[in-house]
Amino acid sequence: MNKPKTASYIEYNEGFRRFVCNDATGVPVKSPEGKLTVGIGLNLEDRGLTILEARYIMNNIIDEINSELPRRLIIYNKLDDVRQAALIDMAYCMGLDRLIDFNKTFNYLRAKDFKNASVEIMRSLWAEKQTGRASRDSYMIETGEWPVGIGLTS
Repeated sequence: MNKPKTASYIEYNEGFRRFVCNDATGVPVKSPEGKLTVGIGLNLEDRGLTILEARYIMNNIIDEINSELPRRLIIYNKLDDVRQAALIDMAYCMGLDRLIDFNKTFNYLRAKDFKNASVEIMRSLWAEKQTGRASRDSYMIETGEWPVGIGLTS
């Protein structure tokens, strides 16, 4: 896995929000009583996260996904960096448990039928909600190439 490029790609897809918001609407979320906190009393409503803190957390999640995917998908380590990044991005977005349910996609990946694997991604309910992101991930699975024009750094 090319971690710097994978992290840049996920950051492009997710964007940065300092404060808690609804991920479907982008509308800020406030607690009706008290403050929303996480971790060791981190007040997410007033303080939020800095970009460096958010990147630190994102990188830890990428590491967790990257170490768990080979346990759940035997073919993962046989894929190139770009296809691994697409799967990591999908797991980052929807969760690893939901990604693992993409049985047809993984059957095609095992057969090295990248075209049909990418088609199956685009047939998913996730792709209906995450059209741009799913299109990019599907492209990466099909071609083994990074998407162009989104400012990825290596």
